[in-house]
Amino acid sequence: MRLQRILVALATGIAAAAAGFGSAANAVPTSGPLASTQEPSPSSEGTSPPRPLTACGTEPVATFSYTWQGLTFNIPTGVFFTHCIYGSGLIGTDDYASIDRVGPGYYSGQFCNWRIDFKYYDINGKNYQTSAGTTQNSCNWLPDRRRRQSFQMKSGTACAILYVLNKERVRQCHNITP
Repeated sequence: MRLQRILVALATGIAAAAAGFGSAANAVPTSGPLASTQEPSPSSEGTSPPRPLTACGTEPVATFSYTWQGLTFNIPTGVFFTHCIYGSGLIGTDDYASIDRVGPGYYSGQFCNWRIDFKYYDINGKNYQTSAGTTQNSCNWLPDRRRRQSFQMKSGTACAILYVLNKERVRQCHNITP
């Protein structure tokens, strides 16, 4: 069900790009058949409306093993980390990240003692804001986190990062431009 919502969000972002609205992240290709070269047309006052900020991306999680409370856990192939961000211009309204599974990764490998942080970097790569998640001192098959509030961003990069036992295991980022 979660994957279906993400696919719908991806399709919406691609449709917006094809319509010429552009996007604030990787969902809008800069080359190739889906690239958008159109800019939004100016309003009657001569200013452009804020661009929609919609992007979803998925990174494979590299296989790894770890021990927690005397038990060994293996994260296999087929586990992915998905990050979606929504808003308008440089104002974010929703940041969401989750684990998704397919194939061999569908039935094995829990995440224990995990957290998801959202980190924002300016165009020089300097971290200017972090929304740290709460460490979950339990095990979960599909960890996820949502930040649903308005937040100001700068041009640069917005990332979601999954930590297991305080060690970064995967990150997924989007380029942010006004």
